[in-house]
Amino acid sequence: MLQTVQFPRRLFNPVYFHIQKYLNDPTVRRIMTFGSSSAAKTYSIAQNLIIDGGLVNKYNTLAFRKESSNIKDTIKNDFDEIISRILGQHPLDTLFRKMDMEFRTSFGNVIRLRGLDTSGKIKGVKGFRKVYLDELDQFTFEDWKELNRRLRGDINQQIIASWNPVSENHWIKVSFIDKVGWTDEPKEIEGNPYSKLDDMSYVRRSDDGRTILIKTVFQDNKWVVGGQVGDVTYGRRDEQVIADFKEMELIYPYDYYVYGLGEWGVIRPDTPYLSNYVDDIHYPNQSFGIDNEAVTWFSFDFNHTPTTCGVYQIRPKIGVIRVKEFEVNGGTRNLCQTIKGDPEIMAIDKLLWNITGDSSGNSYTSSGGDVNDYKIIKEELEVTDNQFINTGGVNARHVYSRRVNDEFLYKIPFYMDASCVSLRKDFQKAKPDDHGKLYKDRGKGYAMDQMDNHRYFVHALCPKGTESINELKRFFLE
Repeated sequence: MLQTVQFPRRLFNPVYFHIQKYLNDPTVRRIMTFGSSSAAKTYSIAQNLIIDGGLVNKYNTLAFRKESSNIKDTIKNDFDEIISRILGQHPLDTLFRKMDMEFRTSFGNVIRLRGLDTSGKIKGVKGFRKVYLDELDQFTFEDWKELNRRLRGDINQQIIASWNPVSENHWIKVSFIDKVGWTDEPKEIEGNPYSKLDDMSYVRRSDDGRTILIKTVFQDNKWVVGGQVGDVTYGRRDEQVIADFKEMELIYPYDYYVYGLGEWGVIRPDTPYLSNYVDDIHYPNQSFGIDNEAVTWFSFDFNHTPTTCGVYQIRPKIGVIRVKEFEVNGGTRNLCQTIKGDPEIMAIDKLLWNITGDSSGNSYTSSGGDVNDYKIIKEELEVTDNQFINTGGVNARHVYSRRVNDEFLYKIPFYMDASCVSLRKDFQKAKPDDHGKLYKDRGKGYAMDQMDNHRYFVHALCPKGTESINELKRFFLE
């Protein structure tokens, strides 16, 4: 009879424990893990599938990669190493039998590795309780839908996936993650200090409770940065890997954004909407803070899902600073309440506030009932009529707006606070359509909500276009 074996917690990274927690939650259908490179996503998932599936609950697991040809050089190596390193001691060394594309246990269950070269192969999931998709970004949305439909017939069947977020236009984000509401879960499992994730990581549960989304970064890998809990030091610090990330941040900041910070990548267009946008200049990746004595503009865009607002301050001898941005679902009233809940914003003297935004805010149909969006703003934020600037009439034509906004970037010292990542992404990926207008397609990741509130702000600040921009330029040069 096999004796009970307890693995020390110091053998595992924090993300291992979060995956372990949800593997045994019968309400969870999907566990989706993404983030930076060197975050041990695949390794931690493989550890769980070997220990939980192979030894504890003894179920069958099917692990997919898109192509069969690279399985032996990727996930099979991880499974081999884990079995050899963690389970390679008596009495566990005889429990797994390694074969060409699978691992069999003495209990009769199996971990099978397979390539999904054709969608027809997805049919062979019967009899497996867990199905793992390694590098989910290589699979198609049809693959994903087919697996979700076919995985059935056993208790606690789950789909597990991992990937690097190389493009925010990928179907994973656009067709799944962005269509689901999410709620944050604890970053540390109660009673287990080894489970604490880095500040840049998170765990979220979908509103229906069926999907867990985990973001993890290389700082969670204690075999890269080293780990310490109390007096216990574990893992190791790999100075070469850390130096590689520092070099990437300095020389290849876009790569670092994806592979170092684990943020969704942006595919930049060949012909940008605003040719004078320069990421290193306009997004210096620093905090500008809030100046309680600066003229402050609030610029709104009135889509219901989401409703957005960009907050700008005019700083003499510095420039125009976008200090904050807000984005909420549920309409203008919800957005205003979120703004009112920000103590830094509310500390600014309201006499210094200016309000602008989309002209549709004057429409009674945009908000419903007998009020419009600007009346809601007036009521919620307690501002006066003379604080509303350029909110009447119609919005500037897109072609004209493009020209004015591009000239604004060229002539005016304009900067975004490090927190304004949504507008930064819009700047990076914005492109013109066939008629020179701002291309928009919400379903493909081109909603452009933050770009729109920015355009409205520029037109309110510079109502005469080039003439106003030149006046503003002289103001900052004085």
